[in-house]
Amino acid sequence: MWVVGLTCLMPWPTFVGPQYRIITSYVSESTAGVIALAVGTARITALYINGRRGRETSFIRTLGCLGGFLFWLAMALGFALAFPPLSLSAGIYSVFAIAELHSSGRAAGDMAAEDTFGFRKRRRASAGSSTAA
Repeated sequence: MWVVGLTCLMPWPTFVGPQYRIITSYVSESTAGVIALAVGTARITALYINGRRGRETSFIRTLGCLGGFLFWLAMALGFALAFPPLSLSAGIYSVFAIAELHSSGRAAGDMAAEDTFGFRKRRRASAGSSTAA
């Protein structure tokens, strides 16, 4: 995502050509670049912390994956809705979106394994207190 963000923030125009007309009607190059850099930075930070301390950042990883999914899906839809001309980018960005969705499922699995929101702990505590009464 950093590469896309940095490319969009270059001083020369990157959203040129008729295939970008749908995307540019909703977001400018600089805004898309800032969004991509922000999501990419949050994800890299979460992965760094996750690698140093364990699975403690699975919630942030899940949010980052979902943000990436929405970004790549918007790009894919923008290229698909700009038909004609049909661009290879619609297919490539669709694959990126599916990969992000898969990654969010893996991160959500880590959230369940570490009991991020404490659901299991509360369930066990309430089950223990109801049998003791």
